[in-house]
Amino acid sequence: MLDMLDKDIDIEWLNRISELLKAIANPNRIAIVRLLAKEGRLSVSQICRYLDMKQATASIYLNRMAKTGILSCKRQGKEVFYFVDSKTVLEVLHCLGACVKKGGE
Repeated sequence: MLDMLDKDIDIEWLNRISELLKAIANPNRIAIVRLLAKEGRLSVSQICRYLDMKQATASIYLNRMAKTGILSCKRQGKEVFYFVDSKTVLEVLHCLGACVKKGGE
């Protein structure tokens, strides 16, 4: 299928886009990104309380998104605080949100 596209297409660029989309392709991960965009920096336990999520599950999601560059984290004592490190992902979510109307409007 890719050979049907422009021969100058950047496969590495396509792979980065694919990884970004896979990293947020889950309602809970989108909720985490939106929460962090709104609140700023939060600890894992705060994220779990806000979203009523188990810490093990949240940690898996947070680690995946950090590896992809969507989130970054800072350790303060025993707590790890996460924050959105990619304006691009916020733009992507905004665009997708505009395409998919809430409440089936």
